[in-house]
Amino acid sequence: MADQPEPVRQHLRSEGLAALRTELDKQARLLQIVRQTLPESMREHCRHCLLEAGGKLLLYTESAAFAYQLRFYGPAVAAQVAEAAGLDTPPEVRVRNLTPNGAEQARYAKPKVFQPPPANVAELLRENAAATPHEDLREALLRLSRTVDELNRRGPQEPDGPPKTGPGR
Repeated sequence: MADQPEPVRQHLRSEGLAALRTELDKQARLLQIVRQTLPESMREHCRHCLLEAGGKLLLYTESAAFAYQLRFYGPAVAAQVAEAAGLDTPPEVRVRNLTPNGAEQARYAKPKVFQPPPANVAELLRENAAATPHEDLREALLRLSRTVDELNRRGPQEPDGPPKTGPGR
């Protein structure tokens, strides 16, 4: 019984799997080029990369924070890959996040059903509004209590698609 598992590459000698091995070797060389271009602290966070035929270089990382940093180094990585691959123009760099099991994350998680606050929250807001000496705060608490009452009248609701952010939401 062997102490270490056998490398898979040993079993990729058949003619049918030769193309797969060639592609794996190309991707490994590409990843090595990309990692050499990155600062030492970022190298391990570029998990995989792929140069698509359409001129896109896909970099895969494990979190949004590292994706942001990898995008920052995108132009330098693209220039280095273009030089190494003999491309006329640098590829467009795209960075993708991976989930813990290695699959790509969905752009938006399925929206959850909105649950309004408990009914007694509106009453607590009105009590606090009555007890405050500040007029602006009292008005704000009363508006909030009316909003909570309205949400409770409507009941649980399914959101309409991805969250809306920014001006005019």
